[in-house]
Amino acid sequence: PPRTGRAVVVLAAASIYYAFLAFSVSPAECFWSGDAGVKYLQVESLLRQGALTQELVYPGAELDPKGAAWPFPLPYGVARGGQFYSTFPPYFPLATIPFYQAFGFAGLRVLPFLGGVATLLAGWFVLRQLALSPGSELAGLVLLAFGSPLAFYSAPFWEHAPATALCTFALALAGGLFIKGDAGRSDTSQTVRQGIDGRARWCLLLAGVCCGLAFALRTEALVFTVLLAAAVLIAAGWRIVASVW
Repeated sequence: PPRTGRAVVVLAAASIYYAFLAFSVSPAECFWSGDAGVKYLQVESLLRQGALTQELVYPGAELDPKGAAWPFPLPYGVARGGQFYSTFPPYFPLATIPFYQAFGFAGLRVLPFLGGVATLLAGWFVLRQLALSPGSELAGLVLLAFGSPLAFYSAPFWEHAPATALCTFALALAGGLFIKGDAGRSDTSQTVRQGIDGRARWCLLLAGVCCGLAFALRTEALVFTVLLAAAVLIAAGWRIVASVW
């Protein structure tokens, strides 16, 4: 359909723009903030140690064995007993390792870029569920792609965009059960009467998995998870709990 074709054009244009920002505009071997530097050091430490750990390999240890010049104080890292540790979870650096090994420093930006594109795709799914007019749906997608901070967060070595993508897919999966009908109105009566069928259970389960993975990347995702769960319960009623169990 024409509306799908226009959306695909926007998605393609945004993907090219995000790739340009991530791989051409962003300097190859520098980071926007200190926490990205710590996460890069996590990538190197995980590769060198071969274990999932918070311990960091201090590159300056030979010249500074006591860590007097350790460059990552709280809230980025801590030094204890001659060892150095990151305050950030290791999962995002761990997931980055294959891309870093394949593409070097450019590989550090692959996951943020993919997270930005995935957020656009999931956002489009949510817009389709709202049953908006073709013009409103397209405008919403354009605003998400070019009028939000998503383009910026898709370029640096940060986990914000992948976490946002997971949260948006969780919204698409859970919202698809209840956001339907004309003019974007939520029609939940049929769902409440019939309970939650097998497909709906899988959608809720996958939404929960997405929220859990997002929380592993960014702890702020817990707020979104609580709000999404509350929205589902309000929309479908407490009978959803009995149906799932």
